[in-house]
Amino acid sequence: MSLRHPLFSFAVIGVAALVAASGCSSSKNSSGSSGTARSAASSASSSSSASSSSSSAVAGSALFGSGCSSLGVTPALAAAAAQVPVGTAAAAAPFLKNVVQAATVAGLVDTFNSAPSLTVFAPDDAAFAKEDPATAQALLTDPSKKPLLVATLQYHVITGQLTKDQLSGAHSTLDAGQSITVSGSGDAYQVNGKANIVCGPIQTKNATVYVIDSVLHPAG
Repeated sequence: MSLRHPLFSFAVIGVAALVAASGCSSSKNSSGSSGTARSAASSASSSSSASSSSSSAVAGSALFGSGCSSLGVTPALAAAAAQVPVGTAAAAAPFLKNVVQAATVAGLVDTFNSAPSLTVFAPDDAAFAKEDPATAQALLTDPSKKPLLVATLQYHVITGQLTKDQLSGAHSTLDAGQSITVSGSGDAYQVNGKANIVCGPIQTKNATVYVIDSVLHPAG
């Protein structure tokens, strides 16, 4: 979104008034006023351009992944996500309904929202369709399965916010003692050699989200 810098209007009006008031002054002073006007206009134009560039970056110009378009990850959605914590942003994403439901049942939404800095590998709804329906249902409805549900969700989250250039390598997860490995380059990355990153990085107020096409399962 391009926003005209507010100082632009004030600078031009102010310079115009000075030029009118100094009509009887020497040509040297007049030239100085004209130079000031040009300088003010140039400065305002530069500020406006910088603002536009910054807005584009926030709006998701750095997104990559073959699924961004099909998932409906628009610049507007990315910009809105940047204003709220990760759990709130995920709840507003129509393609993350299942993982949000799981996090709610596990009691982890507030935990994730209050964390200072996270990277989340979030399975989209299509990823959950690959899971055994009976197992998935048990995780959501059987209280004895809650520890496993919590561990599985924590296995998708690491502390700190990874940029695209920092993805490759092994990363410890919030599931104690468990790590994930990301491999790839360019715009193609996989987690644990199984789950493809289909869209990211989506920035939220406290986390960086990479949408993946398969659910990750901790060892054991």
